Amino acid sequence: MFGSLIHHYGLSKINVLGKAAAHKVMLMAVTCFNLKKYLKTFKRKLTNGAAMETMGH
Repeated sequence: MFGSLIHHYGLSKINVLGKAAAHKVMLMAVTCFNLKKYLKTFKRKLTNGAAMETMGH
C-alpha cells in the first residue's frame, strides 16, 4: 500500500517539517485511500444487490 500511495498519489515528497507532521500526512493519505477502496466496494455491492432485486421481481 505504501508503494501505491507514493506512485499514484504523489507522496514521494512530503512538504512538512518533522516526523509528527509527516506521520499525520501519511495517516490522512492512508485513510483516504482506504475510504476510496471501501466506497468502490460498497457501490459495487449496492449495484449488484439492486440488480438481483430487479431480476427477482
